[in-house]
Amino acid sequence: MSKYKVKGKRRKKKGIVERYAATPAEGKPVSASRALALAVSAIVLLGGYVAAWAMQDSEYMAFSVWITMAYYTALPLLIIIFVILNRGISNDIPTREQLPEDMSEDEKDAFIEEIKACRRRSRPWLIPIIPLALIVGFDIIFYYLFS
Repeated sequence: MSKYKVKGKRRKKKGIVERYAATPAEGKPVSASRALALAVSAIVLLGGYVAAWAMQDSEYMAFSVWITMAYYTALPLLIIIFVILNRGISNDIPTREQLPEDMSEDEKDAFIEEIKACRRRSRPWLIPIIPLALIVGFDIIFYYLFS
């Protein structure tokens, strides 16, 4: 049985297989260093935000405003950097058949390798983006719920 889910009409029309979930292949371990980096990043960012939230009603209120504004500014900047390095939002790598016919086989290989390299370079930027997006999202939700 295939590890990919297939849409019937698209498969018949274009002959492609589409992945719906980003589950690792069987037997492929999840990167422990990447998971640890994500956990440490989330703990540090959330700790800074909770500290700022706790100081909101004290004489250090300026600290909480600066932390909040830093998070609100850093998130879109990191997302823009990620999109530029990733060459767009999509993570799909084109196949040789999807590339223009006027490209030579060597150009196609070089292009595909360059796209793979761009995806690898942009992947570490997701480590701070994910916790920041959650923190900012929850901050916006709590702001509108409780004010």
